[in-house]
Amino acid sequence: MYSFVEESRELESIATKCKGLISRLASRIPTETKGLKILAGQQLFVTPDERTKLFLLKEGSLSYKRNGRIIVVFDEGDLIGFEQHFCPPLGEIHSDFAVIVDVYSCETFFAAVMNDSELFKLWNQFLAYQYAYFAGIAASLMKRGVAPTPEVRDYSAGDIIIRQGDSAREVFTLVEGCLEVVVDDVVVGEIKQDEIFGMLAALTDTKRTATIRCKTDAMVLVLPKDNFVELIETRPATVLRMVEDMARAIIDLNEKVVEMSYIKG
Repeated sequence: MYSFVEESRELESIATKCKGLISRLASRIPTETKGLKILAGQQLFVTPDERTKLFLLKEGSLSYKRNGRIIVVFDEGDLIGFEQHFCPPLGEIHSDFAVIVDVYSCETFFAAVMNDSELFKLWNQFLAYQYAYFAGIAASLMKRGVAPTPEVRDYSAGDIIIRQGDSAREVFTLVEGCLEVVVDDVVVGEIKQDEIFGMLAALTDTKRTATIRCKTDAMVLVLPKDNFVELIETRPATVLRMVEDMARAIIDLNEKVVEMSYIKG
């Protein structure tokens, strides 16, 4: 997987990690068809039947296009088709040249993932890195400018910064201290120094999904969500830090979910 924008070493490393995770997953899940040849000049995942399949690229490359522009090129070791399976795709995947793929049934693939805690963890790690990669590409395309100035707020141990179910109007960065992530009165994780939090609900205009409570005294930087969008546009490095924090949070939460499921079992 690579793009035509200038890639940092971090993005190259993320692409390599994606392939490594998929290789580990694919080795544990049976294929539907091995070595299928896809001819040049095809648009993939157009029919309903195609959207029930996943393709693991074995030879050649496929281009991911949006509005006629190539955003990224998938190559050997990349898994494609899960976006098209779960939601209306934002782009199109084309075979500019003939390629060879291994085919997986979405039903078989995701059943295996959901029924095995190790595969479940690998899959969520892959999603986190995949998100980080595309966010990094978006950051590379954004223009730099003057960043907005955040507000500084001080909190005491036990204070609530974000309350589950509230509207999301601000995004936060923890400067000092330690915070707890609480869902339905259960502590599911921690937020540590320099982590960005509260951005998902703010960017998607949804309700807060967790309560953030001060475990210690804390200092926090606060930006209104509109200013945070502006910050992303003017400081691409913020995007990478944000997705790194999200990747860690996703992995930590899923480990917690798996742990709790074993306890209940």
